[in-house]
Amino acid sequence: MWNWYINHTVLVFIFLHCVQSSFKLGTTDYTHRLYVDNDEHYHLSWQFDDKEIVFKVLVNTTGHVGFGFSPNGTMAGADVVIGEIKNGQTSFKDYHGLSNGTLVEDIFANWMLLSADQMSNRTKLVFKRQLITDDPNDIDITSDTTRIIWAYGEETFDVNSFVVGGYRSLHLLQVARPNVAVLEDGEKLFITMNKLSLPSQATTYLCKDFELPTYQQKMHIIQISPVVTKGNELIVHHMLLYSCQKNRLKRKLGEVHSCYDENLPDIWEKCPMVVFGWAIGGSQFPLPEHVGIPIDVSSDPVTFLLEIHYDNPGEKSGILDSSGFELIVTPAHRKFDGAMIEIGQIPFDPAFRYIQMIPPYQRQFKSNSVCLSKCLYEDFPPKDETVVMKIFAVLLHAHLIAKQIVLHHYRNGKEIENIASDKNYDFNYQEMVFLNKEIEILRGDDLKVECVYNSMERSGFTWGGLSTSDEMCLAYVMYYPRMRTTNCLSAIGVDDADWINYHLHPSNLWNFRKHEIASKFEQTVNGVGINSSLLTYCSNGINTTVHYQPAGNIFNILRYDQTPRPTIMPIRIIDAIQKAGSGVAKLHWRSQEFLFLGEFLFYLIML
Repeated sequence: MWNWYINHTVLVFIFLHCVQSSFKLGTTDYTHRLYVDNDEHYHLSWQFDDKEIVFKVLVNTTGHVGFGFSPNGTMAGADVVIGEIKNGQTSFKDYHGLSNGTLVEDIFANWMLLSADQMSNRTKLVFKRQLITDDPNDIDITSDTTRIIWAYGEETFDVNSFVVGGYRSLHLLQVARPNVAVLEDGEKLFITMNKLSLPSQATTYLCKDFELPTYQQKMHIIQISPVVTKGNELIVHHMLLYSCQKNRLKRKLGEVHSCYDENLPDIWEKCPMVVFGWAIGGSQFPLPEHVGIPIDVSSDPVTFLLEIHYDNPGEKSGILDSSGFELIVTPAHRKFDGAMIEIGQIPFDPAFRYIQMIPPYQRQFKSNSVCLSKCLYEDFPPKDETVVMKIFAVLLHAHLIAKQIVLHHYRNGKEIENIASDKNYDFNYQEMVFLNKEIEILRGDDLKVECVYNSMERSGFTWGGLSTSDEMCLAYVMYYPRMRTTNCLSAIGVDDADWINYHLHPSNLWNFRKHEIASKFEQTVNGVGINSSLLTYCSNGINTTVHYQPAGNIFNILRYDQTPRPTIMPIRIIDAIQKAGSGVAKLHWRSQEFLFLGEFLFYLIML
């Protein structure tokens, strides 16, 4: 059952004000702070402007201190600085790592030491660097994920025996998070598992629902924090929090069930809206001061559903888990109701087996999904308003072989800007990232999620699915004002069974080493080509609206350098579309009609 209490004590939060390019770097006004190690021996602070970044490290040692960046968390290709204070003399040198991990001192020293000090057996170093140095031995600091490496020791630094202490992925150039004001009328709610015994299997999705306290007025969630059981940090892969329609639930609350058990369809029927998503590596999420996630007592929901994906590749037994979320809730003082929408590939369903296919031996294989504007028309504001929503934060989500994820923004068929982008994606670090500015989505705008995968180490196909070894391509978007729409996903249909069977046959997998074959396959499974077409659908969790879209109509959004050709559809599929009316079929989620949707997409794939 739910656990909650009103916190009358003073809640202390780190105040992180927005970074301004005009401040004087090198002062004590660090905007980001954290321990990089679990033992809390190495503390890192930093601040930045549009040209340079300043770091302060405070480390429990009187010996050497190392800090730097790495492409993969090792010394190979790393950009490292080593500092130490011995007998009152300070040494501070710039190094880079060779492919074999050996450190070599740089010819050009691009790190600048600002101050160095030792006190109470701790070493403090303050130093800075340009974001872009144009030095081939340096790693550029961008808005993408950066893997920092760190080390320290009591002994004098020796280049021949130096080893990395650890690494951690961070968004170094993320805008500082809002400050959460201390409100006396606030309370904490804990939505967590309770010493749940996990099964000894590689992939598990477990769900538990919670009844909230009885409120007499509308409330706002103003901060959401992950609660991860100590020792389970690598097992709790991601968590989702849904709002539910309590009056429609017909079973006992507080029980734990498998989330995708077909014998329990009401879990998804009655819990339609994703309130928040968290993934491994993420941290506390305070909402902007003008936005709150509503708990509206005048309507229904007053129940939450917690979903947790447990990743246990070693299939260990005896694991107990009490992970979940801590919410800070206050009366609704804020101006706007915020919400989350899920955009991307349909991640799973037995009928959608061929929705996402990634062939082996690919260094860069793209997978695109679109959220077309007409999918959202039902929930658009009145016609005299042009701004549909304002996006303020995004979590990009995929699995092990994903290397890049971009959320594109199109207007009149032309890309105007990326809403969110990570060209150095790390599966073990998936953070809800605040945008540097709010992005307005106007009536008629389209969105596209593009993932790039590296399947060079795989000898068979990778499918879209729930397992960590499967893949996903999703963007969880935080925005305001709230709409009813919770999902805007897409699916690809391939209309040639012989073509599918040929490429899937084990004897033909080696052909994907040929660029022309891999390129043609990539285009087809992304909805461009004579053998493929694209469907998008939007859902509010209860009703789903499906749209058929010929490839030629979305060519500019999919951005392939090839003249589109008309998609040939089987006669009975065309009939089904016409019967649905203007290419749109309205279906009830997980109802008998939903079986038609599965068959509909399955026919598109297999015929």
